[in-house]
Amino acid sequence: TLVNADPSWLEGFANGLHQAASEWDVQLVGGDTTRGDTFVVSVQMTGAVDPGDAIHRSGARAGDRIYVTGTLGDAAAGLERSSTMSTDDYLVARFARPSARVATGLALAGVANAAIDLSDGLVADLSKVLEASNVGVELDIDCLPLSEALIAAVGPKQATQLALGGGDDYELCFTMPESKLPADLPCDISAIGRVTDSGRLVCMEQGAVVPFDDSGYRHFR
Repeated sequence: TLVNADPSWLEGFANGLHQAASEWDVQLVGGDTTRGDTFVVSVQMTGAVDPGDAIHRSGARAGDRIYVTGTLGDAAAGLERSSTMSTDDYLVARFARPSARVATGLALAGVANAAIDLSDGLVADLSKVLEASNVGVELDIDCLPLSEALIAAVGPKQATQLALGGGDDYELCFTMPESKLPADLPCDISAIGRVTDSGRLVCMEQGAVVPFDDSGYRHFR
């Protein structure tokens, strides 16, 4: 319990949590209540997966194509606008209520070699796949999926930087041979690069290597 908590804020938070959970028939159960000066919410989700269908970060193989769902960078831009604009704004809504790609994840189970959700930024999260799989990554910056709203708000150069280093999009990034890509995935996807055996992450633009300062979120810093 938060000392001097705002009842209207708590009601809005609880309603939002309920809406997000009910969309996927997730039940909210249990809970420990304590009292303090800082409001902290920790949520643990538990589920089940059929044996052999779990997609790990460690399965990427040289030659795999790298794909992402949806568009990237929207949430990072939405965070910047959230203090001045409501959730009616497309970018703010992408930050406040990201789309859970549950159906796509289920369709990729047992098919994709590796996958990760993009919470800390594309480069930061792909680096985790690189390390876990002991492979390299070659990103094609020209192929990053950018929304029209993002480009209109910040311009193409900054949009690219947000797509590479921004977080909170919660889109799925996965790798697999192009020949195995399902034809009927339930959301838009884009091929953004390939897995190599170089052991490092390289960003390419118009066929040339370009530097990128990874500003993705780092836990415990």
